[in-house]
Amino acid sequence: MEKQPKIFVISCGIETNNLCSQAKKIIKDADIVIGSPLLINNFEIPKDKTLIFSTKNIPKIKNILLENSKNLIAVLASGDSLFCGIGGWLSSFLDKNSFTILPNITAFQYLCSKLKLNWQELSMFSIHGKEINLPVFEILQKELAVIYGDNKRPANKIAKELIKHYPPAMKRMAVAASDLGTTNEIITHGTLEEISKDKATSLSILLLLPANNTIQKPPLQLGKVDSFYQHENNLITHSEVRAVILSKLCIRPGCIMLDLGAGSGSVGLEAAALSPSITVYSIEKKTERVKDIKANIQKLALNNINVLQGNILDTLHELPKADIIFIGGGGKDLKKITESAFKHLNSEGILVASAVTLESIAILNDILQGIEKEIVTVSINRSYKIASLTMMKSENPITIFKFIKNIN
Repeated sequence: MEKQPKIFVISCGIETNNLCSQAKKIIKDADIVIGSPLLINNFEIPKDKTLIFSTKNIPKIKNILLENSKNLIAVLASGDSLFCGIGGWLSSFLDKNSFTILPNITAFQYLCSKLKLNWQELSMFSIHGKEINLPVFEILQKELAVIYGDNKRPANKIAKELIKHYPPAMKRMAVAASDLGTTNEIITHGTLEEISKDKATSLSILLLLPANNTIQKPPLQLGKVDSFYQHENNLITHSEVRAVILSKLCIRPGCIMLDLGAGSGSVGLEAAALSPSITVYSIEKKTERVKDIKANIQKLALNNINVLQGNILDTLHELPKADIIFIGGGGKDLKKITESAFKHLNSEGILVASAVTLESIAILNDILQGIEKEIVTVSINRSYKIASLTMMKSENPITIFKFIKNIN
């Protein structure tokens, strides 16, 4: 006979008095009840049977759960434990047969029910308790999105941040909801601009409604004008060349990318902005350029790009094996950097390098003989005004090398 789990995760939903009879019985009979003070206080539980879930108590709680064999343990979770909740944490270290999860509704489900809003197409985000950038552009590109806030960034501050990064979104309609399921429940409809001026409690979420027009949604972060990026003098891969390089990299969701000799970081930044599942590591040795990259990360509100300051050859071994690599700089070490980077690729990985000088072109043309290779030269002519006339001015051509690591 299969051994019955002794650990139960009770998803408390919006209102604890609506728990099912099974959940109530488990909480009543439990030898240990683990949860936040807010949840525990909803039940008449002897103090000696409770254990407060806090950062300080996490090691103790983990040991109790791992070593448990006889005690009936109830773990209380707000909302549904598998939506940005404790259920996922338990799954990371407990055998999945050792505990049972009782589901419940989340705040966003409750809110959508109140609004009579179909939520099957809803995209969900949470910054609750997280020190991360609000993924502004990813959120605003969604047709329907909900964002869970916290006491540092409640719904009104989230709305303000969305507008700050993309002002045309200020007229987009949204719903701010506070203290759902309590007597203090507030649900406010308005534009992002209006909601940004309202007060909101820490228990608030922001629901972004479909845009009235495409202008309220930001464009994909590809080929942005050079002036958008903070950079040193004119040392940046220009937007048209950037777009070609990104196309040659054949970026896939979930891939790991290295941007070597990153400069302003524009290529790695735009790659990271294409999908939150991409992980980018940018290496740059000059302090001022590293500052530029970090400033540009904040401007694009990205969480999936890491900046390392140092020499490429000294730093490369510290990084995970990559699926795609871009080399935008290398100087006198270009040959060694390219060969080392190619070895650092996963099977079927792609390395793309750009060159302006004849010396760099010669190096890239001569190395990695026998490897599948593609060479493209990009020439840009840009218009400029002379009095009332328009002329075209040529920029230095860029030669792009693409190497593919085929393993037969």
